[in-house]
Order: sequence, then C-alpha cells, then structure tokens
Amino acid sequence: RDIPATTIPVGIQIGGNIFIKSSQTDLIADAKRKGYRLRLK
Repeated sequence: RDIPATTIPVGIQIGGNIFIKSSQTDLIADAKRKGYRLRLK
C-alpha cells in the first residue's frame, strides 16, 4: 500500500521543481516552508 509522505526529511536537498499531487496538502505546506519550487499535478 502506498502511503504518501507528509514532509520532506531534514537534510534532503532537491534541485529544480518538485511535482506533487494537489491533494497532498501537508507535503505542499512543508515544501513551501522549506523554500522548494513546486509544480502541482
């Protein structure tokens, strides 16, 4: 069973855009707090 992530782990560095399903609101909020560029699907 797939369990969607709710946060991006500390220490992970992601370059470029992150593609996230619009229904993953907790993950979107966490990524925005950490300054990542998001693309919603």
